[in-house]
Amino acid sequence: PEVEKYLPTEDGKPPLGNASVWAWDTVENEVVDNSLINQETVFPLELNTMPGWAGSSWYFNRYMDASNTEDFASRESLNYWKEVDLYIGGSEHATGHLLYARFWQKILFDLGILPTDEFAKKLINQGMILGTSAFVYRLEGTQTFVSKNLINDRPNQPIHVDVSLVNASDELDVEAFKNHPLNKDFQEAVFELEDGKYIVGREVEKMSKSKYNVVNPDEICERYGADSLRLFEMFLGPLEQAKPWNTAGISGVHSFLKKLWKLYFKEGVFQVSDTPASKESMKTLHKTIKKVEEDIENFSFNTSVSNFMIAVNELSAQGCTSRE
Repeated sequence: PEVEKYLPTEDGKPPLGNASVWAWDTVENEVVDNSLINQETVFPLELNTMPGWAGSSWYFNRYMDASNTEDFASRESLNYWKEVDLYIGGSEHATGHLLYARFWQKILFDLGILPTDEFAKKLINQGMILGTSAFVYRLEGTQTFVSKNLINDRPNQPIHVDVSLVNASDELDVEAFKNHPLNKDFQEAVFELEDGKYIVGREVEKMSKSKYNVVNPDEICERYGADSLRLFEMFLGPLEQAKPWNTAGISGVHSFLKKLWKLYFKEGVFQVSDTPASKESMKTLHKTIKKVEEDIENFSFNTSVSNFMIAVNELSAQGCTSRE
């Protein structure tokens, strides 16, 4: 709710106590003015946000003894499990949940409830998936949009454009842009084209609705399948680095999965032989197992995908169809 100030109230209630429209009408199912509270159909809403923060900050300790109805968690369970082995969260997540979780862990440790003052042995901040934004360029003070390579030194205003209106060659669908719900002010705009095309500018930024560069995973799954999407995300680069999304690149991972499938699926049927595998094929198999195991332990998922690709290329060249 909108409140004038977020300071605690004079009577000791939390800051939400300053809200005048913070009651729930159980008949209309909506938030209403506090003056309508009658304790029959209209009730005051919760003012205290602390339980949510606190609860989400120590649940992993509760998991250690979840059925205990007497204690927070028994000392025996806490001493056995002690802490989480691995915590993975993005850098933005780290400044919210992780910060509060460590804060509460240390309080509970100081109170003698927990045996450790850090709740995780290892922390990994995974990198963001970045989006490739698209820009159109409006000459200052006009309704004229200039293609990227025709701007020269003319003063202009770059404007984000929905990436769904741009093809793989960075060409804007001008008519779709004019008729887009967000661009009602530009329906009469003039476009300076190069060779009959409007070329947009590109920039890698945080993937965000406000920058119109969000890629819908449902559409990717529909076109390529969920396995291709998951594998491509792992293949983009090291886990801890920020990585720009490029939809065009997913076709390579999709082709790899089809190549793996074709190893044992030919002419509409599975063709898996019981003939012992050759020494070369067994060498490929065990070399891959060893390397992928090392990669997984090092959270190097992008290189493990590369090794699967190498393995499939080798097995295809060997003509391997062995069940072994």
